[in-house]
Amino acid sequence: MGEVLKQKRPGVRIIGVEPANAAILSGGLVGNHQIPGIGVGFVPEVLNRSILDEVIAVTDEHAFSCARRLAREEGIIAGASSGAAVHAALAIAARQDAAGKIIVVILADTGERYITTSLFSAGAEQPQRCTRPEAFGETNMDS
Repeated sequence: MGEVLKQKRPGVRIIGVEPANAAILSGGLVGNHQIPGIGVGFVPEVLNRSILDEVIAVTDEHAFSCARRLAREEGIIAGASSGAAVHAALAIAARQDAAGKIIVVILADTGERYITTSLFSAGAEQPQRCTRPEAFGETNMDS
């Protein structure tokens, strides 16, 4: 998808998202995390790393918080990997150089299978973690 976007719009930036505890695209080590679907401990052969302009590592806490915010505020039941993608998009949107730019985020999972898990368990609400600019972690360029 990123390859096609770059062909159609050469100025588009493609941002990868990975768990902070398994940030191998950013040069980190494989580790344990709670974000199913991403950070599987290896770089898939189908990933064309040359199209990535940046990789953002997201903590489990931020991914969960943003997934909960999606459900609560937008009515979108999505999994933690979508929460991680939203966190990264909000981090980019908070940058001064993003003013007036269009930011597109792809939510590649549904949260239905997580309804009975800790992602949506009672008492799990921490919406401020998805909205505070200081919650946004460091990003790494993938050169």
